[in-house]
Amino acid sequence: FLFLGVPFGEAFIPPLMDFTADFTVWMLRLTGIPVLREGTFFTIPSGQWSVVEGCSGLRYLIASIFAGTLYAYLNYTSTRKRALFIAASVVVPIFANGMRAYLIVMIAHLSDMRLALGIDHIIYGWVWFGIVILAMFWIGARWRDPEPQPVPAATLRAPATARLGPVAMAAVASALVLGVWPLWAARLDAVRIPQQAKLELPAGQNGWTPDAAPASEWKPHYRGADASAIATYRNGERAVVLYAYYYRNQRQDAELVNSRNIMVVQKHPVWQNVGETRKLQALGPHEVELRETRLRSAGQRLLVWDWFFLDGRRTTNPYLAKLMLARDRLLEDRDDGSAIILAAPYQNRPEDAEQVLRAFAADMLPAIEETIRRAERH
Repeated sequence: FLFLGVPFGEAFIPPLMDFTADFTVWMLRLTGIPVLREGTFFTIPSGQWSVVEGCSGLRYLIASIFAGTLYAYLNYTSTRKRALFIAASVVVPIFANGMRAYLIVMIAHLSDMRLALGIDHIIYGWVWFGIVILAMFWIGARWRDPEPQPVPAATLRAPATARLGPVAMAAVASALVLGVWPLWAARLDAVRIPQQAKLELPAGQNGWTPDAAPASEWKPHYRGADASAIATYRNGERAVVLYAYYYRNQRQDAELVNSRNIMVVQKHPVWQNVGETRKLQALGPHEVELRETRLRSAGQRLLVWDWFFLDGRRTTNPYLAKLMLARDRLLEDRDDGSAIILAAPYQNRPEDAEQVLRAFAADMLPAIEETIRRAERH
């Protein structure tokens, strides 16, 4: 159960949001209600809805896994039964959350948007979760194993006397291992690079020229960067906004890989995250794994590409990026890293913005990455 105490799950939020939106829209159409969908946003005749992070069902999932694991441990002795029940405690809340979202939309729709819009929205959800968990326990109780028979006291053997030698050696070894890391951390702090980081974006090339007039008012939510730069580039009617965030001597609240470094904060007054996915894109001679995000406001739509750039290596995987930064810190006494973000506006078809971003990256990416390398060398 110690593993269940480790915070986890943020990586599952986007796919859970997508599944909840897919399930809800599918159920609404199955019910005969017309739906107009854009990513995690959808519109029905009675109003507009969106699946946000709080609707992803992650808390449902974590609570169900904990409760299901505890229930399986207490009620089953068979490893197979325990594994099956824990697996059910993973699958059931995902579909239950989709049904919860559908029921809330239906309650609001049938009440002319008078119910399920405020605090009752949350109350209905947790009541539904309680019903689902109780049903899961009730079904699971039908296959519970009988209590094991107690072992007669006469058959119990007296415990052997423990030898202190191995225990003492293990204690000393543990103390040495635990003591090494604070000393190593102090050494790493002592060799931090003192220079002020500087980041200057490249001049235009291949037809792309910097423009003082911004193509968008949107900015990513990145905190604590040691250097950052924003520039709009234009090539005829095409426009791309480049954002670069550079981190050095990373520390708490000033680190490249952080769950608070996001494209749009929840309940932003202007911008909304319509949906995101990860994909491989051929940019010049190389394929780049990037994250693609669609954003919208009342007056503009944006297609956003972003990835991490670490010592010449590209990735969107935050866990891999953390490992790469740790490796650089331990072996090379530095932890420089950057986020490269490209955004292009579009009207109705995100594919149009994708073509613009692909052309811009093919023409400008080598110069952008060389700019970051120069910052790392100083």
